[in-house]
Amino acid sequence: MPAGGAKFMDNAWYFGTDVTGMVVVRLPDGGLVMFDALTTPADMQAQTLDQMKTIGLDPAKVKYVFIGHEHGDHYGGVNLVRSLAPGALVVASTPAAASIAAARTSAETRTYTGTPAEQAAAKAARLFAIPDKIDITVDAFAGVATGMKRVKVAEGVEVVSMLAPGHTLGQMNVIVPVVHQGQTRKLLIWSGNDSIQRADQYAASTDFVADLGIKEGADSFINTHGYQSAIFGHLRKLKANAAAPNPMLMGTEGLRRYFGIYANCQRALAQRVRDGTWQAM
Repeated sequence: MPAGGAKFMDNAWYFGTDVTGMVVVRLPDGGLVMFDALTTPADMQAQTLDQMKTIGLDPAKVKYVFIGHEHGDHYGGVNLVRSLAPGALVVASTPAAASIAAARTSAETRTYTGTPAEQAAAKAARLFAIPDKIDITVDAFAGVATGMKRVKVAEGVEVVSMLAPGHTLGQMNVIVPVVHQGQTRKLLIWSGNDSIQRADQYAASTDFVADLGIKEGADSFINTHGYQSAIFGHLRKLKANAAAPNPMLMGTEGLRRYFGIYANCQRALAQRVRDGTWQAM
């Protein structure tokens, strides 16, 4: 990403790389909310924290970090952020929180190589890249795999957090109010890409997110994997010209069509797996 990240709304920025990124939203009270946290503390420092400072965003003002799912490239910088903003609360789905806890247990008990000092340093580094605590979890509704929780992040501002298994069992997408050209928008942030093994569930989860997103008035979209939907290219255009048409502003009907296509692609993938044509490729 260009220096200083890519501002794509009046109060929202994308930081990271074309492959893996994160979104930072500035709240009306000046606090900050992060969505995803990159792969390592070093990535977080170089690709986000240092970049934030150049555009006047203070990492000490982070109030919440939402973890999109339980892969390490989405939570590696959480502990570093909390070292700078000790009061920041971490939000994840219940399945993701369980997976992250298991990753910490594995890091605690595995065997490291080298001298005792090197082993201790390697262990400490590994643990620093895995969140040590999840403060708020999002559960599934009774009898289904999907769920939702509203998280108040500032006075009058709620983040709609949706457990939507697909890319992983704990994938969580969110809707957060943002501002673009002075108007309030509802930004839907997606965290993940495909999953062959869970394509049927991914289709059902996408339908759930689409229905809830429409009800909540979501009208804009971004994926924290910047290569999805050529988002990295759109971000560069907006970086070069903030007045350019904003492809993230899809409108509610645009989001409906987008998710309809995505869900049907997952259904087609699931069918190809069942009938064996996927393997034939």
